[in-house]
Amino acid sequence: MYYGGNCRAVFRVCWALIGDVIDLFGKDVAFSDETEESVTVLVYANEISAAHFTQSFAPDVTVLEPKKLRENVKTQLQQALEKYQ
Repeated sequence: MYYGGNCRAVFRVCWALIGDVIDLFGKDVAFSDETEESVTVLVYANEISAAHFTQSFAPDVTVLEPKKLRENVKTQLQQALEKYQ
């Protein structure tokens, strides 16, 4: 679906997004560190699709790893916010 390198991505997501995680990344995902509000999700995915997922569901998704993906998403969200100020 997207071009770019693949990466191991770790997200923190709210429980309401679990279906979306599975729809986008498939059943080969790992869940850990569950709380009542959220869960940590490990996926192997294209970097661009991982960034798009994060941005589409902000603020209910946080990139934990890799640092490069986290910084790219942060920069893109800051640029988007600037357009509304």
